[in-house]
Amino acid sequence: IAHYAFILGKFYYKNKSYVVAKAEGSLADIKKIMKLPKQERRVFKELVLKSLEDLKKNKVDIVYGFPNSLAIKSQVSAGYNLLDVPIYLSNLIIDWNIYLCRKKKFFYMYKATNLISDIFKFLYVQYFTKLISNRKNVVEYNHGMNIKFREYTKSLKSLYINDQLEKIRNFEYIKWRFFENPYRTSYMGCFIKNSIILGHIIVSIDTNKIKNQSICHIMDMKAHKIDYYKELITWAIHFSLKKNITSIDFWSDKSLMETNQIGKFLLKCGFTKRFKKVKKKIILISFNKALDCKTIKFNTMRYLERL
Repeated sequence: IAHYAFILGKFYYKNKSYVVAKAEGSLADIKKIMKLPKQERRVFKELVLKSLEDLKKNKVDIVYGFPNSLAIKSQVSAGYNLLDVPIYLSNLIIDWNIYLCRKKKFFYMYKATNLISDIFKFLYVQYFTKLISNRKNVVEYNHGMNIKFREYTKSLKSLYINDQLEKIRNFEYIKWRFFENPYRTSYMGCFIKNSIILGHIIVSIDTNKIKNQSICHIMDMKAHKIDYYKELITWAIHFSLKKNITSIDFWSDKSLMETNQIGKFLLKCGFTKRFKKVKKKIILISFNKALDCKTIKFNTMRYLERL
């Protein structure tokens, strides 16, 4: 009558590797639970307790998740800490017509906003084409690049931020997480110089047919130099323009925000929001003394939602 699922992964933190479990999907049949005697209805809390006990026995170091409002009370009473994690959100709107018509006050101005949006998009494409005229080092990933990409993932350890809990990205993880995912279509751009991959960006497309909009989520991004980051971002924008995407968004942590060059470049590219700080609720419990729930920081690229 109820289940509670986890995805396990390896994370890097302060020069060590840790096993992390992401709480991924829970379900409880309320109708069946309500038929039980009153003293037996705390099914979900008991399920969470048993799950955490099992994870601890199997030497999982830390467990986290993004809870829904219905589950929070049971999860906290079972031992989780409820915390606010700062996430820095950036957003580029490409199709203003669809974006504005989501808001009631603009809905009846459809024809006017449609014309303005078309003009804006035309001008933006002209401007952006000039902006990327000399940026040709990023190519879309294909299976022929597997060997080079495996080698590149081995170099990522040097890019992990030491005081942040960050997913270890190897070839098998990226293949499973993004390219074998049946729920969302993903694409990857690779920065290549002298036949060596030195950076990557992964985007996933979220299409809402009812609202007639497609959002490009930048799920992950790593590069060896700031200039490589810039080219990867322009690749994502160029890709989105070809796919008629409504908007682009990505999460980042404070370390990327503090790189002033990236903020200025996002402005140059037309991002209306750049590193806007928002707080996201997270549940967290640690079984390892080296990982303190109150002080630990996460690398908050959007892959964090799904390991």
